[in-house]
Amino acid sequence: MEFPLSKSQNKYLIVFVDLFTRWVEFKPVRRATGKAVASALEELVLFRWETPDFLICDNGKEQVNKDVTAVLEAYGIRQVTTAPYTPRMNPTERANRTIKTMIASYVGANHRDWDKHLHELRHAMNTAIQSSTRVSPAFLNYGRHPRPVKSLRREVENPGRRMLGNRRNRVARPYFATRCDSRPRETSPGQGARETSSSL
Repeated sequence: MEFPLSKSQNKYLIVFVDLFTRWVEFKPVRRATGKAVASALEELVLFRWETPDFLICDNGKEQVNKDVTAVLEAYGIRQVTTAPYTPRMNPTERANRTIKTMIASYVGANHRDWDKHLHELRHAMNTAIQSSTRVSPAFLNYGRHPRPVKSLRREVENPGRRMLGNRRNRVARPYFATRCDSRPRETSPGQGARETSSSL
């Protein structure tokens, strides 16, 4: 997606969506080139999550070029392109519409700081309940609903327990959650193939 030039000289946003969980990853870049897309794919998807079986993208020159093809071949990912001039065929376009709406509500009068709150927007998208899955992408990835960073509901329902002020609260709730289960997880037969969609 193309935006006005920001204070940090970013103009484009590279977006990846996991089609199974609807998890969204995005990164602002200065130029929409094949090297930028390949680097973002490695950073946001391959080394953070896992190697998908497919990468669905449109026919833009930023996504179909020798740099992206080299990375996809190196990791054994099959690239699938959508039909030309049909944006509704690309599943990332729905996420792009949501991202544009969220950025427009945060930007206000100064259009040069659109990339300032991207981490908060990504968190909001990944913790929101999706109408298609009826759960949040975070729940599908982690198996639990993440605790909000700070919410009015939490402060109203638990007035005696402060976020950082109560020592008992810090000890009782660790920073991370682990699954204490010695049995290996069983996966269903259709759970192996994961697809990721990309868009600029």
